Amino acid sequence: MIHKLEASDFDKVSRLIKNTNHELSIDAVITGNTPGEIYVDHVEEPLSALIMTPECNVVTGDPSNKMFNEGIKKQLNFYDTVTCDTEGWEEKIHEIHCNRAIKKYKRRYYQFEELRFENYLESLDDQYTLENVYVETLDQIQYENSEKIKEWFVFNNMDDVKGYCLGTYIKKANKIVC
Repeated sequence: MIHKLEASDFDKVSRLIKNTNHELSIDAVITGNTPGEIYVDHVEEPLSALIMTPECNVVTGDPSNKMFNEGIKKQLNFYDTVTCDTEGWEEKIHEIHCNRAIKKYKRRYYQFEELRFENYLESLDDQYTLENVYVETLDQIQYENSEKIKEWFVFNNMDDVKGYCLGTYIKKANKIVC
């Protein structure tokens, strides 16, 4: 059996996550900062979970629950990628995914410690400008292709990210180029 959790219960699956802590979108969904869905075997005390984020789909918890695994297979479509939290889930991948050709790949993640380039703005040609993105100024970005950058920033509660730099972009004239 598979049940869709209410957002107020998302924190119930945190304890199930063992090896995918580096996937920031998982925590963002659980804390309500990014839209997503979570499916579990038991609403009150989940033992298995499918966490669907804008970046990935993660299976975590107990991989041996046949009824839950059948439910996962109905939730995932042919093109959905799946990140397995444990080796046990890797062994079950063909039971939970309809794409028989699905295979393992290595997803890399990067952790930035500090800005290592001194005077990095000096190396930027005069016709280019580096600008920061803040939630308070997001609506003020009005360039030829600014909608593309605005699509990246999806938060359930914009107040949670006020005051934080959400990212940067480089523009040339009236167009974002990087």
